[in-house]
Amino acid sequence: MGFLQRFKAAAVPQPGHKLAPPNGGYGWVVVLASFLALFATYGVQYTYGVFQQQYLEVYRGRATTTEIAFVGSVAFASLGLFGVLTGRVGDWLGYRITLFIGMLFMALGLLLASFATEVWHLYLTQGLMFGIGTSLSFYPAVFAPTQWFDSRRGLATGIAMAGSGLGGMAVAPITRALITAVGTQWALRCLSAGVFVFMMIAILLLRPAPTAVKAGSRAWVISLLKNPAFLGLWATNIFGTYAVAEGLSKTDGATLVSIMNGASAAGRILLGLASDHVGRVNTYIGSVFIAGVACFAIWVPSTGMAPLVIFSLLYGFFMGGFVALTPLVITVAFGVERMATTAGMIYASTGVSNLIGSPIAGAILDATIGDQGYVPLILYAGAMIVAGSCMAVLLVRRKLTKGWLVKV
Repeated sequence: MGFLQRFKAAAVPQPGHKLAPPNGGYGWVVVLASFLALFATYGVQYTYGVFQQQYLEVYRGRATTTEIAFVGSVAFASLGLFGVLTGRVGDWLGYRITLFIGMLFMALGLLLASFATEVWHLYLTQGLMFGIGTSLSFYPAVFAPTQWFDSRRGLATGIAMAGSGLGGMAVAPITRALITAVGTQWALRCLSAGVFVFMMIAILLLRPAPTAVKAGSRAWVISLLKNPAFLGLWATNIFGTYAVAEGLSKTDGATLVSIMNGASAAGRILLGLASDHVGRVNTYIGSVFIAGVACFAIWVPSTGMAPLVIFSLLYGFFMGGFVALTPLVITVAFGVERMATTAGMIYASTGVSNLIGSPIAGAILDATIGDQGYVPLILYAGAMIVAGSCMAVLLVRRKLTKGWLVKV
């Protein structure tokens, strides 16, 4: 048996074994593996803003700001848009081998970007190639812990998802230091090596739960598309992700963004833990709704730094819960089998929001910035979040239970 066959055999859960989720034991090692994978994936993903400033100087006169910014948009959108395919690959090949392929795409994308001489080279490498790698890596990293936990699933997923928030905080300043010390090209190569090391550790630690996982049939996929709960989660992700991607990035300074990322990491863990006790769907809806209300109640009337800090803490905390709880709600609504396939189809909505978010935000700002500042954009972001929570209530929670005081 060749290396690839042995690796795939180790990666794909074997049928005939029944797993009683231990809510501990080796499952916590799997949580660590997922944390490391998400730390590397999102940590590098969030550094594009640092590279964008360098590219503006390198390609001055040859590319506009919008053209350079679109490299990052391609990478972010690819994570969701390719989820329809990459999620299915995860269930088909197994989580470890899918994570390995994703690591290769990300590391090679960054390495090849270091040799780019034209902006379109960056579209193909740091944009598309890296983005496909993140899409391949995201679903195994997020859903591997859910196979090992039941009553503690919220806490386990929250800890794993905190890796993405902490990665966003840690990797950006490291990247700035690398660019200052060795230049943009070698900074990309160093990040490529870092992705390889972190992801390989995660791959070696990851062990799928011994339950049979099969990719869904075409009939199953069609039935999923007709499910109101699926449509509700799809819509909620469009509204929520748009607000996360565009609502704050237009106005916040680096300090507020750092505060928000820290609060987001805390929210992923604490709200994940809370969801184990009050219900995953209930916590999910509450998190999204409170984040939306905070936009109206705190952000709009803010006139100084103090209220903006308070808003950043609240918004980051509860939208961190939205990010961490989405995978949990998927398991509640659709079960733990074929999770990557289901999630990939739902997370495709984030690709839509990342693509349409900037043009919509730009249009709103162009129409209102002179007279009303950023208030219309803030109102729009808050409205999208509240609309997402309403969709979750109407199409997800009501599909699962008709009672209001029910843990779900």
